[in-house]
Amino acid sequence: MTREEVSGKIRDLLLKEFKLDEALIAPEATLRGTLGMHSIQLVSLAVLLEENFPEVEAAGDDFDRYANLASVGDVVQFVFERVEKR
Repeated sequence: MTREEVSGKIRDLLLKEFKLDEALIAPEATLRGTLGMHSIQLVSLAVLLEENFPEVEAAGDDFDRYANLASVGDVVQFVFERVEKR
């Protein structure tokens, strides 16, 4: 899976599951600020990432990384790194 495919799939998840404004979803968009996501939504995002990308797990070393994902670009990079390794 390419980075663009990962990005597109994450974009689709954000649009479908959180009903976000498509115009706001950009790599630099912050999850809490720009997109207005709150803690429960961020947990839901983590679950959705695990369900849609088998390479992603919110456990072990990845747990700390999850807590530091601030933007859409951070999420894409996090997922792509795991997809790329497999």
